[in-house]
Amino acid sequence: MVAMLAGFSTLLLSRSSGSVGYLVVLAPPVIGIALVGWLDDHGGLSTLKRFAMHCVAAAWVFAAPLSFFTLFVGEG
Repeated sequence: MVAMLAGFSTLLLSRSSGSVGYLVVLAPPVIGIALVGWLDDHGGLSTLKRFAMHCVAAAWVFAAPLSFFTLFVGEG
């Protein structure tokens, strides 16, 4: 949790044009994994559900550069 807050704080404080875009793209998978961890701690989740969330988050992160590429190509 501390590492997540430190990373988001660093991106917000850097104030470069690209850092906000990275924050928007990386926030959902990080929040999703944190939510699954919290649910697992308080209620217990199966290994398959935790693994599925990690797969979705990894796919999101690896697909994010493709979305940036299409956004920037469409603007030009």
